[in-house]
Amino acid sequence: MVDKQKILQLFRKYFDPFDYYDDQNQPHIHNDGTVDAQWQVYLEHDVSELPVKFGTVNGDFTASEKSLATLKNMPKIVRGNCNLLGNNLTTLIGAPFEVGGNFEVNRNPLQDLIGFPQKVGGKVTVKWSQSLPLLRTLNAQEVVVYGQPRVSMILNKYAKQGKRAMFHCQKELEDAGFDGNARW
Repeated sequence: MVDKQKILQLFRKYFDPFDYYDDQNQPHIHNDGTVDAQWQVYLEHDVSELPVKFGTVNGDFTASEKSLATLKNMPKIVRGNCNLLGNNLTTLIGAPFEVGGNFEVNRNPLQDLIGFPQKVGGKVTVKWSQSLPLLRTLNAQEVVVYGQPRVSMILNKYAKQGKRAMFHCQKELEDAGFDGNARW
């Protein structure tokens, strides 16, 4: 049995849930300890890992510039934007399965995009490196690759067009000399 009061205390200590403190907008804590939030949630303190486990966040989820080294305990679904800018993430394992808005992971030392959301309703932002596989970003509506606008242009040409387009995108990236980015 989980201690829901302890989870609520951790939630209130580490997160600014904006309008959560009235009785109607309390986060819902499931019997397994997973927290669902009705509004946007903002991580206020530097941590390497989220101190509570999230299920669904119906607004934005922001954990930017907070020293995160892992995405363990991240929400499975973020209906708004998911902002993870400027952390210590090398992989996206544990990222939300679905992001309704933008997915921002720029300014992280990413080595791969394993764990990239299956659905991104808005744009994804990521920092370019010549060895970062970028084909997973084609799940987003728009792709912004900071540091390499030509790669952004090629990816956006094929975004949200399915697997067949992915192969065309891969070939175009390779032909343009971006072999390291032309991988899943």
